[in-house]
Amino acid sequence: MYTLIYLYRVKHENVQTFIDMNHQAGEIYMSHGSLEEKTYQADSLIGHHDYKGLTDIISKDDNEAIFLGQSVYRNKSHYHDVMNQVSDRSDIRLIRDQLADTTDQSKVIAATFTTDHY
Repeated sequence: MYTLIYLYRVKHENVQTFIDMNHQAGEIYMSHGSLEEKTYQADSLIGHHDYKGLTDIISKDDNEAIFLGQSVYRNKSHYHDVMNQVSDRSDIRLIRDQLADTTDQSKVIAATFTTDHY
């Protein structure tokens, strides 16, 4: 499996727009083969069991909510296949532009994880 995660800092006044746009984008990616598209809103950002919390690592303003986006594909090449199909769609470009209006893209944290080593 190949998983992408994104951490977003979203101003409170943009939360509903962000959720709606992420949901629309997720439906498009899934229609082209993504296995899973999920968006989670942070419930607790403080550490537990002597572990650091997320706010110990990243800054968060009082007027922001933190979201985790997760996209799952069979493998890295499957991810690239889906991205190539989706990149030509005008609706996904519009959604990406709207998402950029709801979040400071320079503060989005992205990472990929794979189980291909098993």
